[in-house]
Amino acid sequence: MSQGVSEEDLYKDIVHQPLLTMCSKLADGLTSLPADKDVVQLNAAAENLKAVCKSQQGASDGRLDAALSKVVQALDPEAAEAAGGSSNSRNSRIVFVETAVAHLQAARILAYNQQQQQQQAGSSNAYGS
Repeated sequence: MSQGVSEEDLYKDIVHQPLLTMCSKLADGLTSLPADKDVVQLNAAAENLKAVCKSQQGASDGRLDAALSKVVQALDPEAAEAAGGSSNSRNSRIVFVETAVAHLQAARILAYNQQQQQQQAGSSNAYGS
């Protein structure tokens, strides 16, 4: 896995620094999502995730999983429910990370496509005038 994140980080209660770094960067990216989500709830959840990720001790005892759960709850309440709450399921951490990454990727693709459409519209208007 990239950046040193291991299977152990994603499927067990262990928390290593590479996972915390990845989650913190994920939180940074999520704060730039389009406003079709509940921005206040999402930003609060992302800020909480960044705070939890500042140290291994801060992320221990289920705090990382709870913070990830809040992020996913803000993005997709049904996915959060399906993952089993904050840490009720053995695989909830990986589901939370995958869900957050999927939303971030989708938002970035949409933003890129919108930018391309605007550029194309601008260049066709310039030639059409």
